[in-house]
Amino acid sequence: MRRIDIFIFAAVCGMLSAACTKEAPAPVERIADGELVSLTATIDPAGKPSSTASKTALVSGNKVEWLENDAISIFDKTNKSVVTSDSGESATFTFSPETSGPWYALYPYNPKAKKSDAVISTNLPASQTAVAGTFGNDLNIAVALSNEGSLAFKNVLGYIKFTLTSNDIVNVTLRGNKSETLAGDIAIDYNSGNPSWTSKGAKASVFLAPASGNFAAGTAYYLAVLPQTFANGIELTFKHSDGTYTFAKSTSSLQLVRSHIVNIGSVEQSIASGSDAIVFADLDVKNALLAVTGIDANNDGEISYAEAAAVTYSKLQSIVGNKGVNVKNLWGDDLTKINSFNELQYFTGFDAGSGIYRLPELFTGCTALTEVTLPANIIRINNYAFQGCTALTHISFPETIQTIYGYSFNGCTSLKEVILPNSVISISASAFDGCTSLEKLVLSENLTQINNNQFRNSAIKQVYIPDAVTSIGNNVFYACASLDTVSFSDSPRLATIGDYAFKNCTSLKSFAIPSGNVITSIGKEAFYGNTSMKTRTRNFHSLTSLGESAFYQTAISNITLDASGFKTIPNSCFYQCTSLQNVYVSSSVTTIGEYAFYGCNNLKGFSDVAAGQTGIKIPSGVTRIEQYTFANCRYCTTLSLPEGLTFIGDRALRSCKFTGNVELPSSLTEISARSFECTSANQSTIDTLKVKAVTPPTVTVANSTYELFLNVSAPPKKILVPGESVEDYKEASGWSLYESRIVGF
Repeated sequence: MRRIDIFIFAAVCGMLSAACTKEAPAPVERIADGELVSLTATIDPAGKPSSTASKTALVSGNKVEWLENDAISIFDKTNKSVVTSDSGESATFTFSPETSGPWYALYPYNPKAKKSDAVISTNLPASQTAVAGTFGNDLNIAVALSNEGSLAFKNVLGYIKFTLTSNDIVNVTLRGNKSETLAGDIAIDYNSGNPSWTSKGAKASVFLAPASGNFAAGTAYYLAVLPQTFANGIELTFKHSDGTYTFAKSTSSLQLVRSHIVNIGSVEQSIASGSDAIVFADLDVKNALLAVTGIDANNDGEISYAEAAAVTYSKLQSIVGNKGVNVKNLWGDDLTKINSFNELQYFTGFDAGSGIYRLPELFTGCTALTEVTLPANIIRINNYAFQGCTALTHISFPETIQTIYGYSFNGCTSLKEVILPNSVISISASAFDGCTSLEKLVLSENLTQINNNQFRNSAIKQVYIPDAVTSIGNNVFYACASLDTVSFSDSPRLATIGDYAFKNCTSLKSFAIPSGNVITSIGKEAFYGNTSMKTRTRNFHSLTSLGESAFYQTAISNITLDASGFKTIPNSCFYQCTSLQNVYVSSSVTTIGEYAFYGCNNLKGFSDVAAGQTGIKIPSGVTRIEQYTFANCRYCTTLSLPEGLTFIGDRALRSCKFTGNVELPSSLTEISARSFECTSANQSTIDTLKVKAVTPPTVTVANSTYELFLNVSAPPKKILVPGESVEDYKEASGWSLYESRIVGF
């Protein structure tokens, strides 16, 4: 193992020369609808990437030129992609505006970027592509404000330039020695032409690798980093083609200024011996490791970089045991002594076989552990690895991590943020369960499932569900009382939402699933009790399965459930959804459960999609209306029941303010007393009730009464029945109460 000391030198290139203006530019005269406007764009000298979407190049040291097909975001009413066919020091971007200028712009174009006032939200990738002599794809983030036909882009980032002396480097990882934020989701304030940034999704490392092959010796490469002062210096980790690692570390302060390049030179020029001793911040950690037979191979009382790299997964796993049940054998009986282990990054030999580097269950129950830096090559984190580390506030995941196993961070009650790199493809159930202080969550764009119990009872405020996610499991965000917004892109692949997935998220206001969603299943009580929750779509065109009480007491206002396979509206599904106004369902619906729309006192229309009418129109395949199904839907004034309906339950249509004529089908065999019960505040005014059944439907006694129209001050003036059945109705229990109103048709 080799160790490298960085020599920081020859700092700043490409100083911004244009003065910043404190005044906003004069508004551009309103352009007629459809008329094109052309903006001439320039950019600060510094560095530019090359990519399919954005090709601007760094030339002649620090000079930047636009290339053909460069793309920028212009924020008019929406985020517009505008492409130039020019090249050179300036380029022309032409578009048709919807509003008068000035317009804010972002380079490079990002379809997910958003603007609020003078602040633009975008992303600086933590995993970057190394390109010899310039920057990787889309890594020179810059912003502009149009002024009289010009777009003077101002760089946001700073850049670290380095060269290597060997040809066997596969990748490089940069970290700040105080876990500084280097990349991730950011909000950029234009700030009168002197842009500043704040983090929205922090990444504490930047991973750099060529698209293929190795770095070339003697060639300059660049890391794009959020500008700041690294008071304790930086550290670079180098992976070699033989699988070994070297480290270059400086503890000297490094200042990285916006629109500047810091050249740290040839970072391998002073390679020291792997026998150099690691300086441990926590001596209890060092002493515990020295007690493990074989780690201090030369018995000098120190652990060198080479000795750390030689520690195998099987050696430590055999000590701590499965699920960390024997972790005290490593750290001693008092687990509270262990408080930091950032030196773990040098333990790069955790190959559990077939090149799968796994972190063993090293810290189970270490309640005083506050910080740890994972090795840059870790692919998997074992079950229970950090379970019960109640003092752990932050964990930075390397860009190599793919799998986080179950309960690995269970009960980390001080953990405040989880920022997952896009390398993560799997998180097992309950991995972050019980992280009650967790406020910020950024999921991997390549995560396909969010498994059971993942973030329940956390303090997460907002979450974006990536396109690749196809399922959200049971209890995933259960009782996340601070969760305010769940958002998606325009084309999510989410198909299933599990039982209790968002239950009791009492602050949830927006579940912004687009109309083009492909959700097929929503589990029971999935959104139960989220009294402020609205959806920005009413269309669930693919939904075929809906669980009991799924939208219980939510603020959803309209919903369409028109998939041909959608057959059941379960019990209490929309119970007391007092904002619900219109429900359109598939004509294939055969079952509507009890209490399904109980208390939806603003419901105006329930019908199959083909009808699209107000009032209640029951689909033709429904045979029963259960108890309290539409109770207290007081704005429903019409009722249409299909032939084939056999049963109407207790208070099924209570307080519906029906007017005019109501018809009961010939197939009806049983109707519960109180079916049409009203309250004094909401009287039904049915003029004529027509009952087509030849045999009087049985009136089932309810609460010792046979009254169908209990508390209705003006029951139907006429009850029309088949002529041959008039006497049967007048003598039948329940119907006989209305003998004087029964006439034949």
